[in-house]
Amino acid sequence: MTKLPPRSLVIEWDQKLRESGFIDIEDRDSPREMLKSWHSTLFIHRFDQERFSARQQYFELVTQFLHSYEFDSELEREIWFLHSEGKSLREIAKITGQVSKDGALKIIRKLLRAMKDGTTSGH
Repeated sequence: MTKLPPRSLVIEWDQKLRESGFIDIEDRDSPREMLKSWHSTLFIHRFDQERFSARQQYFELVTQFLHSYEFDSELEREIWFLHSEGKSLREIAKITGQVSKDGALKIIRKLLRAMKDGTTSGH
């Protein structure tokens, strides 16, 4: 457990930082010291409405495919199910314990091609 510095020391250094022109992005007056604002363009680009809608539509199609496709094996079906739940390749590999993340990616890519082509069976 780390020991916090005395409040007087924090106040002293905050003052020195302000005097040097430093602008703190955290709200030190708040008990949780949250960020003062969310102005990151990364956040805006990653979570815009169009991208959110596209991702939602993608997962709807993936889920439909899960229920309509005749998988080659239970492992293939499980990997696709976990993918439809938004699990990462690393999580899929860990949960199944039967494939590496690269193996999971290979199966997902195969199934994505089948989904795109409108194939109903892997046989």
